[in-house]
Amino acid sequence: MTATLSGYQLLETLHSGSKTVIYRGRRETDNVFVIIKILLCEHPPLPRGLFF
Repeated sequence: MTATLSGYQLLETLHSGSKTVIYRGRRETDNVFVIIKILLCEHPPLPRGLFF
């Protein structure tokens, strides 16, 4: 499954793990190459010990 992100062209998958996917891409407004990290879980759990 390839993700889509408005304003960016995802060129290749650099890493695919159990929680994230990292892509090499290009920002369409100025053609700058970028690295994009996307969480696979829509609502990841808070880390243990993190309290407000």
